[in-house]
Amino acid sequence: MEKDSLWSPEFLCMSGSNLIFFMSQYVLVASLPIFIMDYLGGNEVQAGLAMTAFQIGTVFCRPFAGRLIDTLNKKSIMIFSTLAFSW
Repeated sequence: MEKDSLWSPEFLCMSGSNLIFFMSQYVLVASLPIFIMDYLGGNEVQAGLAMTAFQIGTVFCRPFAGRLIDTLNKKSIMIFSTLAFSW
């Protein structure tokens, strides 16, 4: 019986891409209120409302995204969403 290694090239590439994706997501969440207040001239309430809308949008989109991923081709959705997120 051949033993599979955990540290395969596929695992390292997937881990690296997940790290980059979630780090950029965290940077967006951490810097969006500062951007709204400093560059757009908003106040703390407007920045808070923008972050609330951002979080509510992600919570409501997840069930639909899950159904979409289950019904369509997973690879093409992953490529399309990665390109859309990086654009």
